[in-house]
Amino acid sequence: MGPGTHSLADLLGSVSVDTFLTEHWERTPLLVRAQQAGGPERFADVLTMDAFDALIAESGLRGSTFRVARDGQAVAPETWGVPTLPWGPGQVENFARPERMFDLLRDGWTVVLENADRTCGPVAAVSRMLRESFAADCFVHTFLTPAGTRAFAPHYDVQDAFVLQCGGAKHWRVHAPHIEQPLRDESCHYHGVEPGELRLDVRLEPGDLLYMPRGFVHSVAGVPDVPSLHVTFGVVPTTWHDVVQAVIAHLERGSGAPGDLALRVDTRGTVRLPEAREDWLDEQVEDTLRDLDIAAVVEELVHRRRGHSDGIPLSAALGLDDGSPA
Repeated sequence: MGPGTHSLADLLGSVSVDTFLTEHWERTPLLVRAQQAGGPERFADVLTMDAFDALIAESGLRGSTFRVARDGQAVAPETWGVPTLPWGPGQVENFARPERMFDLLRDGWTVVLENADRTCGPVAAVSRMLRESFAADCFVHTFLTPAGTRAFAPHYDVQDAFVLQCGGAKHWRVHAPHIEQPLRDESCHYHGVEPGELRLDVRLEPGDLLYMPRGFVHSVAGVPDVPSLHVTFGVVPTTWHDVVQAVIAHLERGSGAPGDLALRVDTRGTVRLPEAREDWLDEQVEDTLRDLDIAAVVEELVHRRRGHSDGIPLSAALGLDDGSPA
């Protein structure tokens, strides 16, 4: 995969995009070995150990842009940062000291850089491609893990994950979902969850890719004598929950509700309405759905991420089998 030529087909290797969408997307994990997709150097243009070191040493890390963890515990900011620095008429806080960050790596702590797509062009290119391919939000975490250590407890994510192993090796165990297709506001507790049925037990090597749908519990550990560098691209798909919430927001913006109570709809709550309000709500919903272009609502939700680099229609990204608009 050469510079500037990143595509979903490149990541998937011998697995076709159609096969991925019908058999794996939002359904089951997928492991693509380097030998099936261009060899162990295929992610060398995305991120390397040297490039990661440069991000630590030269990009001016602050506490909000990275995490340092080991065995499920986070290191206290005062152990790695400068509390305050003068900046213009005021001051800024929690800048990392690069030498301290490298000390922590040598001591077995994992360093996680968040939003690396803002500071690393090749990482940003892959992130942009995934946003366009799935009409979705995409955010990036990069993990540098010393040999033989574990950073976080078993947990699940509310996004679909594309894991690119860029250097070294890491041991992954993927378990059955804790929540089927969790929504954005159903994130896992920091301390993790109890893993269920084991679905995949694998060692990732350079050039390997692991795809995990949201909700699948996973635990990750370094391997003896080999550090690990991987990038996780978290794709947060546009769901029908998002569409329903957008329609509800449209209803709430339309004035005219009888009485003093504003219309507030809890999509998870039990419906309890007096008959007069029930009749009024029925009328409002009917009028809204008659006048509202649902396809336009969906396009508005994903307007910043239009375009599908592998020819994936928006209907496929949303899981619509018949190709009809949302």
